[in-house]
Amino acid sequence: TNYHVVEPISPTGTEEGELTVILTTGEALPAYLVASNRQQDLALLHVENGDMPVVNWGNSEQVRPGEWVVAIGSALGDFPNSVTIGVVSGVNRALELEDDMVIEGLIQTDAAINKGNSGGPLVNLDGEVIGINTFIIREGRRSGVAEGIGFAIPSTLARDLTEEWIAADVSLK
Repeated sequence: TNYHVVEPISPTGTEEGELTVILTTGEALPAYLVASNRQQDLALLHVENGDMPVVNWGNSEQVRPGEWVVAIGSALGDFPNSVTIGVVSGVNRALELEDDMVIEGLIQTDAAINKGNSGGPLVNLDGEVIGINTFIIREGRRSGVAEGIGFAIPSTLARDLTEEWIAADVSLK
């Protein structure tokens, strides 16, 4: 998931049960925070359940503008399992956030990424996760309202970072 999703919890640490992961079936499972990185807006949660489906990582370095993608999430927090479709609008985008923090290497898409979709996958047409949905721009930098400008953290970055975290956390082995 994203750091900004668990941010209110992470500064003080978490214990099992403080976080909840809701599956597509509606089942709610307790989780705990393994690690997080504010600069990359990523967080890794651990859920005790041996029978969960997995997805395959795609290679985000091969993603090109114009490719069709699917964004999955819980739009506005009220519409779980929402799916939107669009195209990759750009790659290697940099986005300046508050506190002069810049996240680089992002995938830009026009697939609707709404509040509540954060942490959900951006998937290619082969069903591979090529990104983690993270940000939207609602207002243009100059003026006016922006539409269809969403961003995802590239899967290659997310995979590398989460593999490091998993390797370092003995409780996950």
